[in-house]
Amino acid sequence: MAEQHDSIMGWTSQKYWQYVEDLAECVLDAYDGTTDIEDRIHEVADGSELVIYYGKAHACLWFSDHSDAIDDALGEYHAVFSFPALLCQAAYFALAADVRERVDRLQEEREAAAEKVTT
Repeated sequence: MAEQHDSIMGWTSQKYWQYVEDLAECVLDAYDGTTDIEDRIHEVADGSELVIYYGKAHACLWFSDHSDAIDDALGEYHAVFSFPALLCQAAYFALAADVRERVDRLQEEREAAAEKVTT
């Protein structure tokens, strides 16, 4: 996790990671097998206030473990026409990667809990 910082646009590290946890639970709870899980992750990340608002994108990138996820997704050269647009694009990819990572961990935890119940 990123180092502790007091607050950015009203967001703290603890608040950010709780938000990621809540989004991951939303993805899994709404996932019924008919919608691709990556589509659900895209929906929650793309609609997030941390992606929509330029100022809040700073907080996402500061606290995310994946602040460079835009490079993995778009390559070294990505077409961006303004700094605020770059912030929002980078925040989207960082948040989506954080949620995806947490979804994977929650799925494993839920599967392990289900196995304990059946054994």
